[in-house]
Amino acid sequence: MDTSAWKSRTLRVVAPMVASLTASLIAPSFLFPIPAYSSPGFPESTVDSLIRLSRNLIATNHADSSPNQHSNQHSTLQGPQHNHTSIDVNATEQEIIQTALDGKLFEAERMLERIISDEKDNAKKVDLYYMLAALEKMQEKSSEARRHLEMVLHHQPPAIDSAGQLRHALLLKRIGDCYYGERKYKDALTSYNSALIISAALPTSSRILADLYESAMGILIIEKQYAEAQSYAEKFLAVARERAKSGLWDDAGVLFWAQLQTLNLYRHMKNPPDEEPIRQQVSASIDNLMNYRFGLESHGKLPPLSERKEIFEKHYISEFAPQSAAEYIWLAGEFRLRTLPVIGWLPTQKPARAAILCVHGLGLDNQAFTPFGMQMSSKGYAVYAMDVRGFGAWLTTPGQEDLRLNEAINDVGSILGLISQRHGGVPIYLLGESMGGAIALRAGAKYSKDLHGVISSVPSAERFQAKKMGLTVAVHFLRNPNKPFRVGDMVVQQASAIPQVREAWHGDLKAKMEMSPKELMRFAVFMRETKFACAKLNDLPVFFVQGLKDRLVKPKGTYELFEAVSSKDKNLFIIGTEEHLIFETFKQSGMLLESLTAWMDKHSVAKADETMNAAAPNSSAPNQPNRKSFGGGPDGAVQWEPASSSAKLQPGAAGIDAPMDVSSKKRNSRHKHKNLKTSAGP
Repeated sequence: MDTSAWKSRTLRVVAPMVASLTASLIAPSFLFPIPAYSSPGFPESTVDSLIRLSRNLIATNHADSSPNQHSNQHSTLQGPQHNHTSIDVNATEQEIIQTALDGKLFEAERMLERIISDEKDNAKKVDLYYMLAALEKMQEKSSEARRHLEMVLHHQPPAIDSAGQLRHALLLKRIGDCYYGERKYKDALTSYNSALIISAALPTSSRILADLYESAMGILIIEKQYAEAQSYAEKFLAVARERAKSGLWDDAGVLFWAQLQTLNLYRHMKNPPDEEPIRQQVSASIDNLMNYRFGLESHGKLPPLSERKEIFEKHYISEFAPQSAAEYIWLAGEFRLRTLPVIGWLPTQKPARAAILCVHGLGLDNQAFTPFGMQMSSKGYAVYAMDVRGFGAWLTTPGQEDLRLNEAINDVGSILGLISQRHGGVPIYLLGESMGGAIALRAGAKYSKDLHGVISSVPSAERFQAKKMGLTVAVHFLRNPNKPFRVGDMVVQQASAIPQVREAWHGDLKAKMEMSPKELMRFAVFMRETKFACAKLNDLPVFFVQGLKDRLVKPKGTYELFEAVSSKDKNLFIIGTEEHLIFETFKQSGMLLESLTAWMDKHSVAKADETMNAAAPNSSAPNQPNRKSFGGGPDGAVQWEPASSSAKLQPGAAGIDAPMDVSSKKRNSRHKHKNLKTSAGP
């Protein structure tokens, strides 16, 4: 495996064994997207960050030693300077680390196995097995890693002090995480409970306690044992509240996640406690954290995600004071950076012209809307973006790592309430792209009374190369329906031909590139059933967007969804020069944003007039003006509006059976249609 492929793959491969125990994460309190404990599900961080740290921290004392002459020579693995910890690393261990650094995990594993077979010192051999287990876990070999961890546990000397007891608890936690990776949840819960017994007696154990409580709660949520999960949730919440007394923003972030997880649990329970107090706490916490993040970003003080991750990662490792290279590798592989599930970009003007809630596409996360959010906030709009369940911030949440589209729709309703609370009576629009476009259509039907309109970009279930993808999913389903495999590369390749877009997607630390066959099957069903939800959009204005250079989604499917919408107030905006990603890309279409702005402003006024007329029943409602199409400009856009609910987009006129081409010949043919308007394009 080459280095680039390994780095990309391990973004999601290194399972969060200790579940990162980061209930408080480090001082100093930087506090942007919150670093936090990991989950035992889909990993978000990567081993290459571990080795990046190793590059900075390994000081080689014998630089000219040849690989075959270093069995008794040592280097020093230095912890962060403020901790002044150091670990003796012999040249052999250093070579193994370097081999892994070069992206050769399997080779590093084989090298370590040979060293173990030659090792005569049993104590040293146990430590080498500990390191081997880390390399195996990085390669998703959870069962092999667990067996070696159990061997280490069997030979571990009695813990005579708190440091030894902590190491013992961490080992049990890692065994539990391996069981979690094998989806042996009962055994994982047993290991977590054993680790909890030890951790509860330690003087400074709130970090590992918070993580253990959340991991145990996550298992019980997966198993739908909600009543049993309640005690873990409340203990998790109690630990997080105690840590939050530090006043550090990172601890406040952990408290937010404890509150949110508890609220989610209550909403699944048959006889839950009163959820209103915890709901108010969640609302207050996310409000404060979003404001702080926005303040940093708007003043240019928010470092890139990779820099934030490295800052917190160094502190995280130092807090556990690792005593061996094996422990160091485990800690660095386990670290996770937890971010906010909702972020926003606010305008300087008050009140905002309107608020927009954005829902991302498959594999992406809320940060994908950053360019769009910044541009629209400069125009006076308050823009928010959420992470869909199973993506982004949810990847580090035990029990929430898998795709949950119906719960994402419920999240839309909750966030709409938060936005309404933050901005009073401003108009609210729901915008989604690709998978997010389908979610927006469904959520629009469910929460139509809370919205002024829906913007749905490329929401079609009709895909290019669908048979190839279907065969790939079928093969993996037969092997193991629950095991994630790397599907993101194919999606990225079809979504964009622009190198910068592909690189940004591959380099996104929050992107989800692996999904299980079961997840992909649920996704396919959800996308196809969206058409039925469109019929429930009776009165809500809907604005569809489709790019003609889209090589992932077939335009035909988007047109069919457009036809399926019952509302007469619907528009279709076609851009000849755009690929699949239109709103989630660094280059925004100026013409589209201007048209969208005009559309939202018009409907905001119309809804306000409607509200006023409803409040004054004796007055006559003014005649509604004929709806105008938006278009014109250099982007090769086409916008279509129906004159009646029976208006049709003719296949012969718009190329519905093939990727559309805005050639002059086809544009002339389209002018025959009363409601189909085009703009010249390249």
